[in-house]
Amino acid sequence: MLSAKAWLRASWYITNLARKTLSSLPMFMAPFRPMTSTPTDVSSSE
Repeated sequence: MLSAKAWLRASWYITNLARKTLSSLPMFMAPFRPMTSTPTDVSSSE
């Protein structure tokens, strides 16, 4: 069993990692979907 402190640290790490992944997803997906998002939409959203 993990201690409460270990659970908190693990959950914080997972949340931080998920936030970084979600924030970087649009940059990775933009080149693969030119039909759904135009370059002007991408540049204006950032």
